[in-house]
Amino acid sequence: MTRPKTVLIAFVAVLVVFFITHALKFPGSLAHLMQATGGQKILDMQASFSSAETYERLAAMGEVGRSLYLRTVLTIDLIFPVTVFAFFTVLARFTTERLRMSPGLNKTLRIMPAAYLAFDFVENAIVLVLLWNYPERIGLLGGAIGWFTRGKRVAMLVAMFLPPALLLKARTSA
Repeated sequence: MTRPKTVLIAFVAVLVVFFITHALKFPGSLAHLMQATGGQKILDMQASFSSAETYERLAAMGEVGRSLYLRTVLTIDLIFPVTVFAFFTVLARFTTERLRMSPGLNKTLRIMPAAYLAFDFVENAIVLVLLWNYPERIGLLGGAIGWFTRGKRVAMLVAMFLPPALLLKARTSA
């Protein structure tokens, strides 16, 4: 049985990893990348739905920015999503163990963390391919990346908010 303390520890781990990877400025961190690119948003922070827009954004980062972006994808974009996935998995398990839900809802709660991670890793793989091949354009990937970003966001929001909403509903119904 998953304990509330385990959920809390996983949540604190996400907060600590988020702070380290997003707020601290060191080579490979998001804060460092944002500073080096003059505040350009990376592709997985803001969905891009056309190849032209994707390559426009990559061009705006400059050569140094693209190099730093590559480093960030190979470090931060591996560590942070795995930490978030672990938290979402623990939260889903905690919720499904405590509530009697339909098999479909139970399955949805347990699948969303994996969906989040899968969308994020495919998105990161696309970014890597785009960066490794830049300035050569791969139109299909440049135009498709936004859909993986959107899928990641949907799975993330469901994994983040559905379990607490169900637990709150069950608590107020009791």
